[in-house]
Amino acid sequence: MSVLDPEIDKLTNCWIPNLPKAHEKSVVLGSARVLYPVADPEQTAAILAEHILEVARRAYQQGRRAAKEEIRKALFNGQHL
Repeated sequence: MSVLDPEIDKLTNCWIPNLPKAHEKSVVLGSARVLYPVADPEQTAAILAEHILEVARRAYQQGRRAAKEEIRKALFNGQHL
């Protein structure tokens, strides 16, 4: 019987002798990229999601600015796209 958690022992009939520690968590980013170990994966995932959204928003805005500049050049400078 493990001394870590008697409730887990009861539920698993002592089948799980050692529970993973809090630092043994990860955040899966996709494309075979994993952040490991992470102490608080929920908070880390939320921060990463917010950061990725901001990066995507900035990239989109930069693409729009570049497209508008190309249109201005084509209209006012007589250049073809």
